[in-house]
Amino acid sequence: MTTHATWNAIVQRAVLGTERGAAAAIPEVTSDLKSVLDRVDSSDAELALLSTAAIVSAYESAGRLPARTSSPPIEAATAEADDQPPASIGVARFLVTMLGGVNSEVLREWFAAVAARGWRVPTPMLPSLLDAGRGAPYLRSAILPILGARGRWLAARNDDWSYAAANPPAEDAALRVAWETGTPEERSAILAHARARNAALGRALLESTWADEAPSQRASLAALLATGLSLEDEPFLEQALDDRRQEVRRAAAELLGRLDRSGLVARMAARAHTALSWKPGRLLKKAEIIVEPPKELDATAARDGVEKKPPHMMGERAWWLTQIVAVVPPRVWSEKWNATPDAIISAAAAGDWTQALTEGWAAAAVLHRDAAWAESLLATGFPGEKPTSLAPKLSELLGVLAADRREAFVTRALRDVRNTDAAVTLVAAADHSWSEPFARAVLTWLGPRMVAALKAGGTAEWQLRDVIPRLALRVPPSLAGVATKNWPTNEEAGGLAGALDRFISLLTFRRELAEELDR
Repeated sequence: MTTHATWNAIVQRAVLGTERGAAAAIPEVTSDLKSVLDRVDSSDAELALLSTAAIVSAYESAGRLPARTSSPPIEAATAEADDQPPASIGVARFLVTMLGGVNSEVLREWFAAVAARGWRVPTPMLPSLLDAGRGAPYLRSAILPILGARGRWLAARNDDWSYAAANPPAEDAALRVAWETGTPEERSAILAHARARNAALGRALLESTWADEAPSQRASLAALLATGLSLEDEPFLEQALDDRRQEVRRAAAELLGRLDRSGLVARMAARAHTALSWKPGRLLKKAEIIVEPPKELDATAARDGVEKKPPHMMGERAWWLTQIVAVVPPRVWSEKWNATPDAIISAAAAGDWTQALTEGWAAAAVLHRDAAWAESLLATGFPGEKPTSLAPKLSELLGVLAADRREAFVTRALRDVRNTDAAVTLVAAADHSWSEPFARAVLTWLGPRMVAALKAGGTAEWQLRDVIPRLALRVPPSLAGVATKNWPTNEEAGGLAGALDRFISLLTFRRELAEELDR
């Protein structure tokens, strides 16, 4: 008899009652279950019934076979041979720690170091790494170079890892076939690969299927044209300005804005020249900027990406002006008005449109990588209070400067004892890998600054509590032994003790990783 029939008999006897005796007796079973049931004490009918039910239930649960699938088993032997040497066990140990959630801030550094050496992730760690990329899309571009052939093979067999499965073919003809048949993730990888290798081919692939692309996919695909961007892409991007989806139009306008000689930049410059004029200073009268922003937003300006509705606490005309100025290369104003960035920014500060102009110029300095304008804006204390969404982050504006020039600017700010809060903000925004002299200068400056912040409390202490741990990712690991030499001790650190501990822990971890990488 099957266990299913046995269980039904148990239920029937429980419903009828054990006193009904043989009328509801448990039938014999012919399996190995019988030898166990025979040992049940039958002197107490109720206890025997419960014991029998427990045994049959456990037998039924434990005896289930796993579900079968019609899919053929995956043979590991079909995986491609690994084409990169694996990272050593010692180096891989750090990855295990970080994927476990400890010091995960150093993941990017680990990925970059392993990729630079031409290594791959050891095979047993691939599932955990691929899972990390699934949950953190911003890590994917750093993960892909260190997967190796086995990692890409494995990713192709799990839909959750499809972002890493694409391995674009080398031949153009095969690339076109892969583009036609690929999944959205695969097509994104193919387009990025094609643009890096042959920008014209990548654009041609996108043009061939543009009309059939899902609206949600068009914007992300268009943004990939940033790689290898040139005026040859302008006709396609101009067409994209007429797309029905706002995010597609925005992506196209942003790319066209990067091209100094594009039609969109020329149109924005014409609007800006109409809105702004320079009045040179004479004798004791300072130079002025005469500002007359657009009174209406016409259809062509809207097509070029100028949004009508302003952010909170900003007027429409100021918002339109900011967006227009943000596209024009800042050097245009220096050349047209024959004035330095400092002089122009100073003139703007004396007028009524300061925020609109400085935010527009700052966005343009980042867009067109204009270091002279970026440094002049930084010197004015940009950004001001309550910046709009168009204003670049301080780290973005500071990032326009070359690393040595950036460090020189921040070092000068450290010497300004009148505005230490601004110096802390600049130190926090200098998010590149610091040179050793600059790191020593910042670390030496931080000691007295922490003492002052602990005395002041409030915002000063809170600001350092947030900033200090992040600095451990920028200081050269070689300084781990001396980084906190002149800092307060744990007993003196008060509310900053946790931040100091985190700084030391991260920097020590990075030093140990660097030593392991060099073995």
